[in-house]
Amino acid sequence: MERLAADEVADLRDDQNLLIAGAALVEACILLGGNCARYAARIYKLLPYANLHVSLGQIAALTSVSYYLGRLAKFLSRRDTAIEHLQTAIDLDLRMESRPSALFATFELAEALLGHHDSDRRDQGSLLLAGLEAQMAGLEMPVLAMRASDFG
Repeated sequence: MERLAADEVADLRDDQNLLIAGAALVEACILLGGNCARYAARIYKLLPYANLHVSLGQIAALTSVSYYLGRLAKFLSRRDTAIEHLQTAIDLDLRMESRPSALFATFELAEALLGHHDSDRRDQGSLLLAGLEAQMAGLEMPVLAMRASDFG
């Protein structure tokens, strides 16, 4: 991260790997925490492709760029921005018929809402989390189920 940040993240090429590399950097920033916040804002500027899905060529399609933008905004404590991105991510994932991705985005949205300063937003987060737990019943998603139960 130090080397990438020294060049304002210039090592990220604007090619077919940009979105997957940006997504990986978002996840790395979130995992590393603390010092990574100063790099996160730079990475956020590199991801203006919110309505696209991240893919690894023809091998795999992940979730939308909006999901990663939402997670990054949440990491940077930009709750309202995170909420907007995550709502977009859910819509895009549902259009792609990617229910697991939509459920992960829904969890992230619930978490962002639960941490909001507005009590109405926190109430929305509680309702969303309760609905998420009902949707996960019977699905093989132990990591998400565990994360959701931590809020319960």
